Amino acid sequence: MIIKHEQIKEAMLAWQQDIVAGNFAFEHGQFFAANRRYLSSLSQLLLIQSRIFNVNSFGENKLPLNWIADQYVPALMVSYLNMVDCSIAQNDAETACDVLVEGHLQLNACAFGLAQQQTSEDGYCLCEHISALKQQTYSFAQRFAHRPELIAKINHAMQIAPFEGQSIH
Repeated sequence: MIIKHEQIKEAMLAWQQDIVAGNFAFEHGQFFAANRRYLSSLSQLLLIQSRIFNVNSFGENKLPLNWIADQYVPALMVSYLNMVDCSIAQNDAETACDVLVEGHLQLNACAFGLAQQQTSEDGYCLCEHISALKQQTYSFAQRFAHRPELIAKINHAMQIAPFEGQSIH
């Protein structure tokens, strides 16, 4: 299934609306509603992801690589990190860790998909996003240092390129 650029714009608008509504719910302590909106925002991004990584989409109507690095990847991170924050607010460190690991894996998939096609500028932007996600991961690890099973999950995710060789001790 190939998604057209107009559908991508609609999905990004729906993503933004879900994030705004999720943030409002989160700020008012309505964590179940917030998480539901963050999950919905993620589903919008997964529709776009099918377009990004479809081999046919890199032809004449391909998505610009700088848009993927500048818009899609940060949106993906926002969705995952908001879900992490929501799980932490509900004292559910296990789910927060699982979501954080999934975020790492998705960012890794994006990095892998773009590796052969990106310019140095796009690569720099992607590295900034990876660095920001690593910073959030370190903060999570510091907060839950007393939970070695969570640290082990994070370390496993960070052993996968582009995080290869990065461990939290």
